[in-house]
Amino acid sequence: LLQDPSEEAERVELSVGASTVPAQYLLPGLLSGFLQRHGESRFLLRRGDSAQVHALLNQGEVRIGVVGAALDRRSFVYQTLCEDRMVLVTAVTERFQALKARGVCGRELLDESYIVREETSGTRRAAEGYWRKHGIFPEKLRIVACMDNPEAIRRSVAEGMGVSVMSELSVREEAEAGRLLTFELDEDGFSRRIYLVWRRDVNLSRTEQAFVSYLRAELRK
Repeated sequence: LLQDPSEEAERVELSVGASTVPAQYLLPGLLSGFLQRHGESRFLLRRGDSAQVHALLNQGEVRIGVVGAALDRRSFVYQTLCEDRMVLVTAVTERFQALKARGVCGRELLDESYIVREETSGTRRAAEGYWRKHGIFPEKLRIVACMDNPEAIRRSVAEGMGVSVMSELSVREEAEAGRLLTFELDEDGFSRRIYLVWRRDVNLSRTEQAFVSYLRAELRK
């Protein structure tokens, strides 16, 4: 196993890689809370999609990841951190408002123009897994744009370019403000898992272990 790089002192820098949704909507408050308890620590936070975070871990550029897809269980340790509800997002129009009032599910709106995340995104992998499970092949969707930025997707949806499947975390503020509409994908709803991840050949330091324990405890509340 690779040992902690510092033999003479406990590691206080926490190098973390996070995929897009956790980095923007999950971690900021949690990092702040951890620092209030462990003031000697500091963070190096790198952001990418789930595949890019795995690459950062492999290259040793970060030691802990927070991702929306478990890509290699032989080489990495994964711990489920939380569930992330996925919703279909639309513009606020009279037609979509009427459909929502009727209780229409997102799965019934797949003939709309559709905006997707990049192929290596955990959000896209989760959405495509859901479609296939229900006999809907992604290549049959009317895809009008592929974007790697949730903010760009939200703005494009709001302007009427198309609909998209997104993390509820990433659209909660806009939905509550009435700028976007959200539809459950089906009657039961659909969630993906957000994972903590690190390489199997890495021993986490005491501070890193404390960070992992803190995240899991906070998100169980």
